[in-house]
Amino acid sequence: LLKDILNLNEYIIAVIVLIAAGGVLFGLGFAFHEYNPKYIIGSVLLTFILFPILVILSMRIPREITTFFNTLHDNNAIGSSLSNPSDPKAYERFLQHLIFRVDSMWWAIGVLVLLTGYWLYRLIVVELPAMPPDQFWFHIALLALYSVMFYPAFFGAIRLVIALIYVNVLFRTFTINVNPLHPDNSGGLGILERMLGVSAAFLSTAGVVALVINTSFLFGTMSFFSLTEAIVIGAVYIILGPVLILGWLLSPHQVMLEACNATLKPLADQFQSTYTASVPKASDDAEAIKKETDRLFELKRRYDLLHDNFPVWPASIRQVVRLSATVSLPALLPVFTPVIAVIVTFFQKHPL
Repeated sequence: LLKDILNLNEYIIAVIVLIAAGGVLFGLGFAFHEYNPKYIIGSVLLTFILFPILVILSMRIPREITTFFNTLHDNNAIGSSLSNPSDPKAYERFLQHLIFRVDSMWWAIGVLVLLTGYWLYRLIVVELPAMPPDQFWFHIALLALYSVMFYPAFFGAIRLVIALIYVNVLFRTFTINVNPLHPDNSGGLGILERMLGVSAAFLSTAGVVALVINTSFLFGTMSFFSLTEAIVIGAVYIILGPVLILGWLLSPHQVMLEACNATLKPLADQFQSTYTASVPKASDDAEAIKKETDRLFELKRRYDLLHDNFPVWPASIRQVVRLSATVSLPALLPVFTPVIAVIVTFFQKHPL
């Protein structure tokens, strides 16, 4: 509705989300809820940082996936189909199949079913038994806000997982051309590092959002249901984190390593055959020995040149470490939150 029908860009949509979140969390929240420092911290984080970023990332993921597969094609990284090398339309059909999976209506039906179950769970099991009567509409507004945010986040996660699956299928069903001197320093596969960054940013943002909206964090209370939610969210996050980080790396690394080995093996075989056939004999003069030695030296120099310049990872190790640290960000939030809450409480009691 907002992006495809009304043609609003991501930043305008993020502002709309910011206004809606501020109206619920600050307008209704301060009207129906006490000024709990944790609630204030959570509301500020959700309204001004997390919800807008999550919406922008969710909206951009389809475009990033499109850019990813188009860039691989433009870099001539995708060769012929391994099963049918003479088929010129193999990659086109592969992309059509990917689009069909990503845009399947069943995902919309699935997210609506999940949201319906979440509403029933929250209202019947969690909220109604312990909810003060005067806070009913406030909690309904919270559920509506969270549902609106869950919808694009769900599609973002699903699209990333599908794209990841199809990338691994791509690297198993097509010949991958690795250009050692490509400007991206990754043999033409450097766009994988960008997708890795998008996945890490989306996952870490979604993880922090899930942590903040958890009842025990946002309202400073702990219950069996909030603890269960936290455990489920943590389990999903622990599974998705390594999958989305390693999934973009392992198959490309294997293909790039095979391409490197295929390039180096003929040189290694030549070196071995030259070394075996050129063992100096007592009758050989110095010039003949020098000629064979020079050949071995040049083969070794060529081998080292290719080995040192042939990329075997689609992303730099430094970038992978940095993104892994980003994904671990939600685990650090509970450590700093009590400190921030103490600071907020202090300034509430001792205003400037």
